[in-house]
Formats: sequence, structure tokens, C-alpha cells
Amino acid sequence: MKTSALSRLVLAGLCAMLAACATTPSGPAEAGSTVLDNGDGVKHPGRRIELRADGRFEQTLYSDIRGPEHDRVMTGSYRISEDHKQITLAAPGGSEQILYRESHAGKIYWVKSGQRVLIHEKSEEAERLRDVSLRSEKS
Repeated sequence: MKTSALSRLVLAGLCAMLAACATTPSGPAEAGSTVLDNGDGVKHPGRRIELRADGRFEQTLYSDIRGPEHDRVMTGSYRISEDHKQITLAAPGGSEQILYRESHAGKIYWVKSGQRVLIHEKSEEAERLRDVSLRSEKS
């Protein structure tokens, strides 16, 4: 009987751990890191970028099905402008993406240049953009 109770306890712990893994994109961020995330993976593709204090970033593209065989991870370097309103992500192959900081309704969004005005509008297209755009907690 003791073995049965122990087995159930171990199984419950394993289930809890797997559930946490399924809902946490890449685990906790390193100390001193900033995380940008669009917070989904179900209604639209999930995207999480961890900006590390040493100038490197790790981007994870994910869906509701999680795991190393499903997530796409890319690393590279980044630069933040002096006014902290622009981030340039540089991939190892040399391609770059520039994201701009836009505050709207108490949230911080990171968007491409052509989306800077739209993110503030009141329309279905703007709502969709806010749903899929990267957000950060830090100002």
C-alpha cells in the first residue's frame, strides 16, 4: 500500500512538472535579462525573446505544442538605443530586425517601423496587432 501511495505522489509530481513545461516558453530568464513575449502560441504563433545583460538574445518561436522538437530557437546579438526606444536584433547570418517601443493603454509593445501608428488606433486590425506584438514588463 505504501508503494501505491508513493507511486501516485510521484505521478502527480511528474504531471505537474509536465504541465508547467507546456505553459512556460523557455523557463525563467537569466538574472538581469529582459523578456519580450507575445504571450500566446495558441491563437497565433508564440514569440519570446530574452535580451540578456551581455548583449546576446535568445528567440524562441513556439506553439501550443511545446518541446525541443517543436520550438524553434535562434540566438544572436542586440543593441538598444540610448533612449531605450529601439532594439536592433542581429542574427548570426547578418540579417537584422529593428523593433520600436510603443506604449499603449498601460502596456509596452515592440513593433516594426510600419506598425508604430497602427498600434495606437481603435480598429480590429490594431487589436490584432496588439495581440500578436511582443510586449515587455519593464519600461
